[in-house]
Amino acid sequence: MTLFNKILVATFLLLLIQSNIYAQLSAIDSLRNLLTMDHDSIKVVIMNELSWNDKNSNPDSAIYFSKKVYELALNTKDIKLVAASLNQIGDNYQGIGEYDTGVRQFSKLLIFN
Repeated sequence: MTLFNKILVATFLLLLIQSNIYAQLSAIDSLRNLLTMDHDSIKVVIMNELSWNDKNSNPDSAIYFSKKVYELALNTKDIKLVAASLNQIGDNYQGIGEYDTGVRQFSKLLIFN
């Protein structure tokens, strides 16, 4: 492969990666804009998705959103949403190395079984 072809392939890959990152950021911004809606059940789904997206890149934000999801899920009295939010909280805490806190959250799931 010639030097020109290597540069061409590298440029293409960089452009591809950049467009993928931009698309993800646009989707996250769109989700954040939807949080102004009044329906708690919709907010729960959106915040859960934001928490999932942030868990590796911004774990503090992921924990914040997952705790908000839990509060809203309790208000909606939807058992599946409450369980999903507890699972997400536990997963987020384990992701930052706080295993005891994560296990405590997971243990709360046992009452839903």
